[in-house]
Amino acid sequence: MLTQKEILNEVLTLPIVEQREIVEEVRRNIERTAEKDVEDEFRRELSIDERIAIAKNLSGALKPETGYTPMTKEEEREVIEEYLAEKYA
Repeated sequence: MLTQKEILNEVLTLPIVEQREIVEEVRRNIERTAEKDVEDEFRRELSIDERIAIAKNLSGALKPETGYTPMTKEEEREVIEEYLAEKYA
């Protein structure tokens, strides 16, 4: 089996046209392999630790603007009651 350096030395001795063909074939192989790796990665179900890590990274990502205070549960109920009263009045 040839080492990486030996393979490279062999390729460099070839004419430019053949070197380009080799480069193109290697590029196509990398693209095919990369596509399979990406597909496999998206099909794989995340572990609990990975899910927790994602949730921690997203924590605080959607912070409200300064000075904004979210509605209380009571305020939310009032808004819903008003909406339903208008809708079914």
